[in-house]
Amino acid sequence: MLKNRIEVWQTLSLSFLPITSKKKGDSSPYLKEGVFSPQLLIKELENLKQLVADNKIGKAPEFGGAGVIISKEPRDTGDTVVVTEFSHELSWLFEKLRDIFYSENRLDYLSKIDFFSRLADAALKADKSSARTLCLAVMEEALNICSEF
Repeated sequence: MLKNRIEVWQTLSLSFLPITSKKKGDSSPYLKEGVFSPQLLIKELENLKQLVADNKIGKAPEFGGAGVIISKEPRDTGDTVVVTEFSHELSWLFEKLRDIFYSENRLDYLSKIDFFSRLADAALKADKSSARTLCLAVMEEALNICSEF
C-alpha cells in the first residue's frame, strides 16, 4: 500500500500533519531524499521576505478564508477582520504564504485556521503606516511558524 512512499509526521502549531512524498528523487524543492527539508522552506520564505523588504509587493483581490478577512472597510462577521488601506498588498502576501505552505502539504483543512489566524494577528498588531512595514511583520510571523516544524 505505501510501496515507494515515505510518511513523515511534522508539527505545525497544535496540528499534526502527515507529509507524504514519493520515493527518493521527488521533484519537490522542499524534499531532500524523500524527507521534508525545513531549511529549503525557510529559504523560500526568506526570498519572499526580501521581495517585501525591497518593496516589490504585488496586489491581489481582498483575501477571505480560514476565518480571516482582509479589507479596506470594516465588516461585521464572526471572522477576524484586518482593516487596512493596504488590503490588496496584504492579500497578495497571504496568497504567496498560502501557496508556499500548501506546496508541501504543510497546511490542511484544520491547521489553516491557526495558520491564517496567526498571520492576521500579526497584521493587526503591526505598524500599518506602509504596505512594506505591514507585510514585513506578517513575514516574521510566517518565519516563526516555519521554525516550529
